[in-house]
Amino acid sequence: MYGKTILKPIETETVVKTIPEYEKYIRFNYNFIESAIKVGDKYYVKKIKSIITHFNYVHCGVEILSMSKRIMNEVMTIADDNKLNIWYQDTDSMHIDYEQVETLAK
Repeated sequence: MYGKTILKPIETETVVKTIPEYEKYIRFNYNFIESAIKVGDKYYVKKIKSIITHFNYVHCGVEILSMSKRIMNEVMTIADDNKLNIWYQDTDSMHIDYEQVETLAK
């Protein structure tokens, strides 16, 4: 869910049209066409999407990331206080020796 909350706007979309469909599509969408490429008997049309219809939840993504960092930092501090080795740490995971997990949990 975190990744979806911080998505950048998707500014274009590509549609595939046959030659008759392409001609009609161009007439109705000419203001939004970025490019068109003919491949065989089809056209690949890149259309600019309106930014008015893009919504995201960056404020929620920032809160999720902040809380994740807080939780991970707390676990890392406890591990450090107990002289436990953390081999790798990411936003939502860490690697520790299996034998040390129980000590960390306590």
